[in-house]
Amino acid sequence: MKKIIIHPILFALFPILALYNHNKDMAQLSYLLWPVIISVLFAIALFFLLELIIKNKNKAAITVSLFLILFFSFGHILSMVPTINIGTLIIYNYYILSFILATLLIFTALLILTTKKSLNTINFYLNTVAIILIIFPLINIGLYEYKTKNIDINSLNITDRMANGVSESKKGKTDLPDIYYIILDGYARADILKEIYDYDNSDFINYLTNQGFYIANQSHANYPQTYLSIASSLNFEYINYLSQIMGENSTDRKPLKKMIKNNKVYQYLKNQGYLFAAFPSTWSGYYNNLNTDIYLHNAMDLNEFDNILINTTPLSIWLGKKIRLEWLRNKLLYTFDHLPDIAEIDSPTFTYVHILAPHPPFLFDEKGDPINPKGEVRGLDGDHYFKKHPDKEEYRKKYKNQLIFINKKITKMVEEILNKSKQPPIIILQADHGPGSETQWEKAEKTNMKERLSILNAYFLGDEGKKLLYETITPVNSFRVIFNYIFNTKFELLEDKSYFATWNHPYKFINVTEKLKSGLPVD
Repeated sequence: MKKIIIHPILFALFPILALYNHNKDMAQLSYLLWPVIISVLFAIALFFLLELIIKNKNKAAITVSLFLILFFSFGHILSMVPTINIGTLIIYNYYILSFILATLLIFTALLILTTKKSLNTINFYLNTVAIILIIFPLINIGLYEYKTKNIDINSLNITDRMANGVSESKKGKTDLPDIYYIILDGYARADILKEIYDYDNSDFINYLTNQGFYIANQSHANYPQTYLSIASSLNFEYINYLSQIMGENSTDRKPLKKMIKNNKVYQYLKNQGYLFAAFPSTWSGYYNNLNTDIYLHNAMDLNEFDNILINTTPLSIWLGKKIRLEWLRNKLLYTFDHLPDIAEIDSPTFTYVHILAPHPPFLFDEKGDPINPKGEVRGLDGDHYFKKHPDKEEYRKKYKNQLIFINKKITKMVEEILNKSKQPPIIILQADHGPGSETQWEKAEKTNMKERLSILNAYFLGDEGKKLLYETITPVNSFRVIFNYIFNTKFELLEDKSYFATWNHPYKFINVTEKLKSGLPVD
């Protein structure tokens, strides 16, 4: 065992598996593939390079493991290192930590390289420690996947089934309209923008109205979190029954991911002959988590797990941040620019697009010029965001500016979709929830429910379809109305309600419908 050297590979694997284990309810196993391949190949290449230079396997292996431990520890230690202010001189914490770790690495590596000992015993201990470390996340991940792989949300659904009230389509399959379901993450209703963000969005709303959109100007989200909201809207039902299945204290969001992937909208439209199109997304719940026939993308994708992993390394400061920001911007711009291309496909299509904007991270100013967020590049919101960026006025300013730019891209995109479509499509522009400048995730009584739950909700549905809509419609009823209009189904509309759930208790639902109407705070 002392002569076997496996610890560099295991130390290359452990940080990735540990991070996945911590986020396993919101991640998926496919996220591990490329990080594992890249990390392991890097460790092997670095080992062989050092061995070639110093002609000693033991020393090369120990040096590589030391480097990997320090490399993947960077982001975890960074928050504990202060930034030093000396008059006008500012020494940022990442400079300080980089210097400390580099000094430690060089000093220790020199000790290793100059020793006359064989170091077999140290290799043995490193192998043992690495094996023990990696066993725990592997067991946890394996048990979790085994326990959750057979969760069948549809079979446990206690609400009406999709087949209820379905009748024949009132259109032939050759002239079914394309359907675009476009989620604009965190897009606030017009009155909220005026009241809290001091922005008059009437030009954009008037543009949509003139194009033929119906604006539900009193619409609310059904839920305050994206996973909850999208799982509900794509299955056109309330999902409060999950509290009975999962328990109110559960934090496991994997059932929500399953509901999003195997949703009833997909099931029904697939039977009607629709093709499904998707674009890259930065939101982990959507990233490669839909059944798709057509997947349009222009470059290597980084998902949210990749971003978090990079944030644990010096790459988040020295290299990765600028590259990741460009990838994020390019994804958004690519989606806006190429979504109208779907209209050129002959078969009827359903396109689900999740655009992480105007939600943080804030990447654009009002002109579309890039801005570079300080600190970590993550899609945090509410008080999760303010732990990293405490200035609320800065949040509101950047949110408003990004929204102004997004409006311009939406305007152009809608025009091109309508111009390219052979027949009038159906377009839903809908927020999953509102912004979070006054959201405290674990304190419902201190959260501005009106801000968090008042959403943009606009439908391009034709003159006859508009008659089925109303100003307080919520996302849970969107596809009930649309299917009744296109296919002459008989889905009953559900009562429009809104629920709050804290981040740590996503299945503990608080009915805030009446509080929203009255404007009173939640007790």
